[in-house]
Amino acid sequence: METEGGQIDAAGTTKGMFVTTTAPTCFTRVAWNYVAWNRKRIALIDGEKLAHLTILYRFGVELNSLGINRIEEYCFEREAL
Repeated sequence: METEGGQIDAAGTTKGMFVTTTAPTCFTRVAWNYVAWNRKRIALIDGEKLAHLTILYRFGVELNSLGINRIEEYCFEREAL
């Protein structure tokens, strides 16, 4: 995690995020502690939180009248990214 924090320094910014599509347990206690005690604003986003954010901000999903989300696969095609 310190290496990644150094990358934020090298970019000349004070905030950043690290995203994974795996389970919340993929970030170690050391990583969570580093983020908690660091002056930089660093977000650790796991797969569950990423899914929640995509639905919340309606990125790549569609909400129909019943409140059921449908994945808009074209948003996740390689050319779209």
